Amino acid sequence: MNITFFGTYNTTTTPRIQVLIEGFEANDYNLYECNVPLQLNTNQRVAILKAPWRIPQLIAKVCFCWLKLIVKRRRVPKSKAVLIGHLGHFDIHLASILFPSRHLILDYMISAGDTAR
Repeated sequence: MNITFFGTYNTTTTPRIQVLIEGFEANDYNLYECNVPLQLNTNQRVAILKAPWRIPQLIAKVCFCWLKLIVKRRRVPKSKAVLIGHLGHFDIHLASILFPSRHLILDYMISAGDTAR
């Protein structure tokens, strides 16, 4: 089965998605990546959530990554499922547009609200 890993996840700061990739590879899945890391760690994301005047900064960074993801999407072979990486609370919306007839799986470990608290 083909699976696409999609989103703005960053395996350097959040290795959770890398563990999933390695697990699927070890079980003979065909994997494709469509990834543009959002260069914000969890502490920076929490700081933005606690300071609403910083939200435009987050929106700008997400939009920049999304533009790159839209371009990269054209080169991704067809997959049965798309796994949206950890902290993909926003990415799931773009994935639903770019992969309309695919099964979408969100690695939803914790909500943004819980992270902020």
